[in-house]
Amino acid sequence: MGAATRKGGGMAVTGTRVHQVRAAVLWATRLISVGMVFYGAYLVLARLVFGVMSGRLGDAWSSWTGVAEEHGVVRGVPMLVCGLALAIGSRWLAGWVVAAPAGGCARCGYETSEDDARCPECGYASRS
Repeated sequence: MGAATRKGGGMAVTGTRVHQVRAAVLWATRLISVGMVFYGAYLVLARLVFGVMSGRLGDAWSSWTGVAEEHGVVRGVPMLVCGLALAIGSRWLAGWVVAAPAGGCARCGYETSEDDARCPECGYASRS
């Protein structure tokens, strides 16, 4: 174990472990965002196809087609927007949720000072 290992909650927290947890949070966030985008696109496209098939595109956005289908645009567009925003901000969100260990590089665990923008050992940009 390196010098940047610290004890917290009974478990050693190293830069490598932080990096692994961030990667898991990143991919979980991206998986959720992809699901949101696909479901939102389905809701909006279902209304669009309904309008094209019925020959009245304007009525597709306002007519009732069944249980829970009347809100396709009302739920679909926000779901698309939120899913895209989550996908774009997923890397920042993962870094925010899983903080780097104090006093060391999040990638290699090398002891860094507060002034260092990059780790002198591996070159990782640990501060924004």
